[in-house]
Amino acid sequence: MLEEIIEAARLSPEFCANLARVPLEQFREWMDDKKQIPGFAIPELSAVLGVTEKDLLSRKPPRPSDGNSVAPAI
Repeated sequence: MLEEIIEAARLSPEFCANLARVPLEQFREWMDDKKQIPGFAIPELSAVLGVTEKDLLSRKPPRPSDGNSVAPAI
């Protein structure tokens, strides 16, 4: 889900990893659902990406799913 949100927000994984203050490799593991997003990163990513924490952790795309409604909060 994280990958779809980042793509819809038109942000790079590098930018988001930097905001979360984690190595890019670790952030990509979150994007690929290889590892769960840790609690410390959820509120900040939620705010920056303009989605709820529930949507961030969901396996389903947020509604509406056309990608145009997900805008970065920055």
